[in-house]
Amino acid sequence: MTAQVANLGHELVRVHPVKPQGHGFIASQREGMDIFAALDPDEPLIVAEAVWQYSHHVLAGLISHRGPILTVANWSG
Repeated sequence: MTAQVANLGHELVRVHPVKPQGHGFIASQREGMDIFAALDPDEPLIVAEAVWQYSHHVLAGLISHRGPILTVANWSG
């Protein structure tokens, strides 16, 4: 994904770190709200979902985002 975004002339920037446990999941709605509150609400976002159970952790933070949002997922169901 990073390479494809670069091919389009943009830089992909991760907005929260990988946790010491080795994953980058947003673990709660509060964490998601805090992460998205720190972002420019007009910037384009790519939200990468790997586990559908965690999708509700990002919704509250995205509701007030004004810029375009692309959601990318690798789960079935």
